[in-house]
Amino acid sequence: MYANILAKIDGYKDVIDELDAARIDRIKLMCNTYMSIYDWLAQSEARLGGGYEFQKDMEKGDSAEIPTPPPPFASPALPAGAFKGFVKEFRDDMGLLKKQNGYTRAIGEDLMIVRDAPEQIAPEDRVHPLRPL
Repeated sequence: MYANILAKIDGYKDVIDELDAARIDRIKLMCNTYMSIYDWLAQSEARLGGGYEFQKDMEKGDSAEIPTPPPPFASPALPAGAFKGFVKEFRDDMGLLKKQNGYTRAIGEDLMIVRDAPEQIAPEDRVHPLRPL
């Protein structure tokens, strides 16, 4: 969703009221922050197997061998201006966006910020009937 919004939000600045350049830049910063963290976690997870192999080799390897260095784990490369707590602000922004003149459900679907309507469950299917013991 974040990558999708990042790619498409500029296209809606002239369609949706209150979506000025400063707000778009802030939304893009939040999207980039999320994607940076996600990418860093994915890379770290991929390298974790090498970390376990390093641990196993150090614990049980041949004592005559010179230890190899552990696999590197990169620090996350956050975008300039990244800030904590961006998810709440992002959700608030998406909520406000949905209330602006010019916003349509089609825009929300394109940005992937709307959910499908919940499935309606008949009352008789919600509660299991009582059965005698």
